[in-house]
Amino acid sequence: MKSFLFTLLLLSALPAFSQTKGSAKLYGFKEPVASGKHPDNVVEENGSKSTPVSSGNESFNYFIYLQSPVRVYPAEMWLNGSPYAVSIQTVTTPVERDNGTTGGKKRLLVPKTSAKVLLLTPVPLTESKISSNGRALAAKNELVVLYKQGGKFYYSAVKTLTVLETVPLQ
Repeated sequence: MKSFLFTLLLLSALPAFSQTKGSAKLYGFKEPVASGKHPDNVVEENGSKSTPVSSGNESFNYFIYLQSPVRVYPAEMWLNGSPYAVSIQTVTTPVERDNGTTGGKKRLLVPKTSAKVLLLTPVPLTESKISSNGRALAAKNELVVLYKQGGKFYYSAVKTLTVLETVPLQ
């Protein structure tokens, strides 16, 4: 009975013993979403320039990729200190992002590689596996991902997400 309780205690504390670096590489991007607000530099009929009104709450589309030469299992992520569960989709490389404008250049997000690349999408969290390591990393980094590799948990972090060009909505 004592060994069962010890094993149970050890398994529940596993995320607390997570190591900070595995073999996975994390890529993080955010794209500001332009609402249907009035654009800059519009000249009104009377010749005066109109100025857009800022709502103050910017929203973003996130593009988060985890690249690893070995199999990994993403478990949780933190964006701006808030925890999320992870939805996973395998993608082929290279990963490029088109800004949607005519003649616009494509932006390389993930270079061509033979390693497996996962697209990670944040979804609402039901139960957090957050540990003191994860909490400390989330306080210092804009993006933190907890993943399992070879039976151990690791963290990968991005200090600041790369901001992509805004895609205008119609």
